[in-house]
Amino acid sequence: MKFHQAEFGMSQLPADEVSQDFPLIIATMPASSRQRAVAVGVIVVLMAVAAVMAPYASIQVRRIDSFIPVLQTVLAVADLLTAIFLFAQFYLQPQRALLALASAYIFSGSFAFLQTLAFPGGYAPDGLIGDGPNTPAWIYVPWHSTFTAAVLVYAISKDTTGNSKFPVRSKKAPIIVTVGGVLATIAVLTWIVCTKTEYLPSFLAHPQAPTWAADD
Repeated sequence: MKFHQAEFGMSQLPADEVSQDFPLIIATMPASSRQRAVAVGVIVVLMAVAAVMAPYASIQVRRIDSFIPVLQTVLAVADLLTAIFLFAQFYLQPQRALLALASAYIFSGSFAFLQTLAFPGGYAPDGLIGDGPNTPAWIYVPWHSTFTAAVLVYAISKDTTGNSKFPVRSKKAPIIVTVGGVLATIAVLTWIVCTKTEYLPSFLAHPQAPTWAADD
């Protein structure tokens, strides 16, 4: 289904594009004041919940080895599917902001699965990849930093619609370059945190006996 741009108040688009029809892409629509207020409200609620739960952060619950593999494998699949859908939206309406957002979900899904492979007690007692329990702790860093950075790029660039569009004939090339660049970045960062942990600060007080790997 196609919609007229004027029906959705896309005033930031160039004047010569206002009269054209385009597929409605929610990811590139400008946020309304109500939506911004809801987003701020959600952030406030999450911060309040985190503050209430903070005193219980040091309480260790019963170890369940299957929890991390199940949770993060599902998360990885959901993130990678989201990235595919965003690339499909880019193919309909090629804008750089969509590439940035799709990259964020590739980063998140890939690092979620890689941390599962490295996590002690996940798929193996000492993890399938990495050099000790400091590796999954360090994978968490690029996992959340790359996702956050890519989402910030998307948020900053998504409203500059008129200046961020690609020619119709070059839809596949940006997707291939984006996926290749993201996978290369993931490979380099994973290699560093898996093979160079001796050069990285330790997040654990006792690297050889992590609390999550302790026997009941």
